[in-house]
Amino acid sequence: MRRRGCLTALLGVDAVIGRLLPDAGPVTDHLPEIERIQALARAGDEPVRTGLTEIGRLLGQAASVLAGLLDPEVVVVGGHLAALAPWLLPAAHAELAARTPVPPGVRLEASTLGSAAGALGGATAALATVEAGRLPAG
Repeated sequence: MRRRGCLTALLGVDAVIGRLLPDAGPVTDHLPEIERIQALARAGDEPVRTGLTEIGRLLGQAASVLAGLLDPEVVVVGGHLAALAPWLLPAAHAELAARTPVPPGVRLEASTLGSAAGALGGATAALATVEAGRLPAG
């Protein structure tokens, strides 16, 4: 079943790669394709840059919905969206500003943790369990 309208269908890594690299075909390793998109964007490839701007607008729209529902101080994006942040965030910020009241507003930022974010989160959770004295009974 192909999804339409959900965030994964619009902003997920497969959707982003499919939109920006229509010749990529089925992708099993996303990192080389994201790096290819970065290289094309740095080189000024117009279709890729235009696509990144539109994806940035969609990201800003999604962040504005989250802001309206949850009232966060900041929305942090990671993964492929963080990797493409230099090209996504200008349009995302503009869209978010147009759709949310100021003040207080909400900030939209890219994670600086890179690909280590999942491992850091898991390690932090494990350490918190140990520090709380909730070791597994063996």
